[in-house]
Amino acid sequence: MTESKPICRVEGPTVDLLVISDLHLRATGAQYPVVDLPVETHDLVLSLGDVVDENREHAKSVSAGEAYEKRGRAFLERLDEQGVPVLAVPGNHDPVDCTQRLSEGLTNVHSLHGITRNVVVGTEWSLTIAGWGCEQFDFTPALLSPDYPDIPVEDEARTPDAVASTLLRAAGEYFAGDLSERLW
Repeated sequence: MTESKPICRVEGPTVDLLVISDLHLRATGAQYPVVDLPVETHDLVLSLGDVVDENREHAKSVSAGEAYEKRGRAFLERLDEQGVPVLAVPGNHDPVDCTQRLSEGLTNVHSLHGITRNVVVGTEWSLTIAGWGCEQFDFTPALLSPDYPDIPVEDEARTPDAVASTLLRAAGEYFAGDLSERLW
């Protein structure tokens, strides 16, 4: 689903993205200094998940998880204050529900999962950003064999990792000159 209203409009021929990822903020220790991020020189911030290291559903205790989320919320609030739109894709440490809690009520921070958002760039074009993040805090493969029916995978599980390994092996053999025909 694409949101009909653009997330922002950029004057000029380009859009400058600040991409952040895997901060794994902890509940204690020094806060991550937003002032060290060059937010104001960018048109849009794209957070690719794992802002926090734990969440309240999966920490050792509810209070520990809440402390992690409090730190993550404070970080996103400081980003929000910069006035630059932030798109937050859920990670495996801050899945959909957690990312929505962290960004709830913030004017410039938007959870981006299962939707696309547009950035209008000048008058000539627009940039569409699709977000698809983690829905759960575990490592169960989300994609199984029906997603890759024509690839002969040696691993019976046919997980994304098994498919990727098969493709990488085939690419290596091809570039080494050992594979001249299609695998399938």
